[in-house]
Amino acid sequence: MDTLKQALLYAILIGVFWAVVVGIKRFSHVHVPAGYNDVSNLEEFASFRVDRTVTLPQLHVDDPICYRIDSSEDHAVNFGWIAALPGDDLAVVHGAVMVNGTACARCGRMTLPDIASLRIPAHHVWVVTDQHIADSFAIGPIPEQAIQGRLASLP
Repeated sequence: MDTLKQALLYAILIGVFWAVVVGIKRFSHVHVPAGYNDVSNLEEFASFRVDRTVTLPQLHVDDPICYRIDSSEDHAVNFGWIAALPGDDLAVVHGAVMVNGTACARCGRMTLPDIASLRIPAHHVWVVTDQHIADSFAIGPIPEQAIQGRLASLP
Protein backbone atom coordinates (compact mmCIF):
# COMPACT_ATOMS: atom_id res chain seq x y z
CA MET A 1 0.00 0.00 0.00
CA ASP A 2 2.88 2.37 0.77
CA THR A 3 4.30 1.73 -2.69
CA LEU A 4 0.96 2.70 -4.24
CA LYS A 5 0.82 5.93 -2.20
CA GLN A 6 4.40 6.75 -3.14
CA ALA A 7 3.71 6.10 -6.85
CA LEU A 8 0.60 8.30 -6.66
CA LEU A 9 2.57 11.08 -4.97
CA TYR A 10 5.25 10.91 -7.71
CA ALA A 11 2.58 10.99 -10.41
CA ILE A 12 1.01 14.08 -8.82
CA LEU A 13 4.40 15.80 -8.53
CA ILE A 14 5.21 15.04 -12.16
CA GLY A 15 1.80 16.38 -13.22
CA VAL A 16 2.30 19.61 -11.25
CA PHE A 17 5.81 20.05 -12.69
CA TRP A 18 4.51 19.51 -16.23
CA ALA A 19 1.66 22.00 -15.67
CA VAL A 20 4.11 24.63 -14.39
CA VAL A 21 6.45 24.18 -17.37
CA VAL A 22 3.59 24.39 -19.88
CA GLY A 23 2.03 27.31 -18.01
CA ILE A 24 5.26 29.27 -18.01
CA LYS A 25 5.69 28.76 -21.76
CA ARG A 26 2.07 29.53 -22.50
CA PHE A 27 1.85 32.73 -20.46
CA SER A 28 5.26 34.21 -21.04
CA HIS A 29 5.81 37.76 -22.23
CA VAL A 30 7.78 39.37 -25.03
CA HIS A 31 9.07 42.92 -24.91
CA VAL A 32 9.31 45.50 -27.68
CA PRO A 33 13.01 46.22 -28.25
CA ALA A 34 14.46 49.72 -28.21
CA GLY A 35 14.12 51.48 -31.54
CA TYR A 36 11.51 49.10 -32.94
CA ASN A 37 9.22 50.92 -35.39
CA ASP A 38 7.83 48.41 -37.86
CA VAL A 39 4.39 48.33 -36.19
CA SER A 40 2.85 51.71 -35.39
CA ASN A 41 1.75 52.53 -31.84
CA LEU A 42 4.18 50.11 -30.18
CA GLU A 43 6.02 51.73 -27.33
CA GLU A 44 9.60 50.72 -26.60
CA PHE A 45 9.86 48.10 -23.88
CA ALA A 46 6.09 47.44 -23.90
CA SER A 47 5.27 43.90 -22.87
CA PHE A 48 2.87 41.53 -24.61
CA ARG A 49 1.62 38.16 -23.48
CA VAL A 50 2.64 35.47 -25.97
CA ASP A 51 1.51 31.87 -26.31
CA ARG A 52 4.69 30.01 -27.23
CA THR A 53 2.91 26.65 -27.44
CA VAL A 54 0.90 27.54 -30.57
CA THR A 55 1.67 25.50 -33.67
CA LEU A 56 1.32 26.46 -37.32
CA PRO A 57 -2.01 24.59 -37.82
CA GLN A 58 -3.46 26.60 -34.89
CA LEU A 59 -2.65 29.97 -36.48
CA HIS A 60 -5.19 31.96 -38.50
CA VAL A 61 -5.16 34.94 -40.83
CA ASP A 62 -5.00 38.22 -38.83
CA ASP A 63 -3.42 36.51 -35.80
CA PRO A 64 -0.77 38.79 -34.27
CA ILE A 65 2.54 36.99 -33.88
CA CYS A 66 6.11 37.64 -32.87
CA TYR A 67 8.93 36.17 -34.91
CA ARG A 68 12.71 36.18 -35.04
CA ILE A 69 14.33 35.77 -38.43
CA ASP A 70 17.82 35.10 -37.08
CA SER A 71 18.24 33.12 -33.88
CA SER A 72 21.14 35.26 -32.66
CA GLU A 73 20.44 37.73 -29.88
CA ASP A 74 21.76 40.54 -32.10
CA HIS A 75 18.58 40.37 -34.16
CA ALA A 76 15.52 41.57 -32.33
CA VAL A 77 12.12 40.01 -32.22
CA ASN A 78 9.63 41.33 -34.78
CA PHE A 79 5.87 41.73 -34.59
CA GLY A 80 3.20 41.46 -37.27
CA TRP A 81 -0.04 39.92 -38.44
CA ILE A 82 -0.51 36.80 -40.51
CA ALA A 83 -1.86 37.70 -43.95
CA ALA A 84 -1.58 34.27 -45.58
CA LEU A 85 -1.05 30.67 -44.51
CA PRO A 86 0.66 27.73 -46.22
CA GLY A 87 -1.00 26.94 -49.54
CA ASP A 88 -2.69 30.36 -49.86
CA ASP A 89 -2.30 32.29 -53.12
CA LEU A 90 -1.05 35.86 -52.78
CA ALA A 91 -1.14 38.43 -55.60
CA VAL A 92 -0.64 42.18 -55.94
CA VAL A 93 -3.04 43.86 -58.35
CA HIS A 94 -2.79 47.63 -58.85
CA GLY A 95 -1.31 48.06 -55.37
CA ALA A 96 -3.94 45.90 -53.65
CA VAL A 97 -2.72 42.72 -51.96
CA MET A 98 -5.06 39.83 -52.65
CA VAL A 99 -5.06 36.57 -50.69
CA ASN A 100 -7.07 33.79 -52.33
CA GLY A 101 -8.88 36.44 -54.39
CA THR A 102 -9.86 38.59 -51.39
CA ALA A 103 -8.26 41.93 -50.51
CA CYS A 104 -5.98 41.76 -47.49
CA ALA A 105 -7.43 44.11 -44.88
CA ARG A 106 -4.15 44.61 -42.98
CA CYS A 107 -2.04 45.21 -46.10
CA GLY A 108 -3.70 48.36 -47.40
CA ARG A 109 -2.63 49.90 -50.71
CA MET A 110 1.03 49.48 -51.55
CA THR A 111 3.38 50.81 -54.18
CA LEU A 112 4.43 47.38 -55.37
CA PRO A 113 4.62 46.06 -58.90
CA ASP A 114 1.86 43.65 -59.83
CA ILE A 115 2.53 40.05 -58.82
CA ALA A 116 0.46 37.52 -60.72
CA SER A 117 0.41 34.80 -58.08
CA LEU A 118 2.61 33.53 -55.32
CA ARG A 119 1.76 30.33 -53.47
CA ILE A 120 2.81 30.40 -49.79
CA PRO A 121 5.08 27.36 -49.30
CA ALA A 122 4.47 24.64 -46.73
CA HIS A 123 5.70 25.49 -43.23
CA HIS A 124 5.70 29.26 -43.97
CA VAL A 125 3.37 32.22 -43.39
CA TRP A 126 3.11 35.65 -44.99
CA VAL A 127 3.42 38.32 -42.32
CA VAL A 128 2.57 42.02 -42.71
CA THR A 129 3.52 45.02 -40.61
CA ASP A 130 2.75 48.72 -40.88
CA GLN A 131 6.13 49.86 -42.20
CA HIS A 132 7.16 46.67 -44.08
CA ILE A 133 10.73 46.89 -42.75
CA ALA A 134 11.08 43.24 -41.72
CA ASP A 135 7.86 41.63 -42.89
CA SER A 136 7.23 39.25 -45.77
CA PHE A 137 7.16 42.07 -48.34
CA ALA A 138 10.76 42.83 -47.35
CA ILE A 139 12.14 39.33 -46.71
CA GLY A 140 9.67 36.83 -48.14
CA PRO A 141 7.61 34.11 -46.44
CA ILE A 142 8.43 33.62 -42.75
CA PRO A 143 9.41 30.03 -41.88
CA GLU A 144 7.51 28.21 -39.16
CA GLN A 145 10.61 27.87 -36.95
CA ALA A 146 10.98 31.68 -36.85
CA ILE A 147 7.59 32.10 -35.16
CA GLN A 148 8.07 32.76 -31.44
CA GLY A 149 4.35 32.60 -30.64
CA ARG A 150 0.92 34.16 -30.99
CA LEU A 151 0.35 37.42 -29.16
CA ALA A 152 -2.73 38.01 -27.06
CA SER A 153 -3.16 41.36 -28.83
CA LEU A 154 -1.30 43.90 -30.94
CA PRO A 155 -2.42 47.51 -31.53
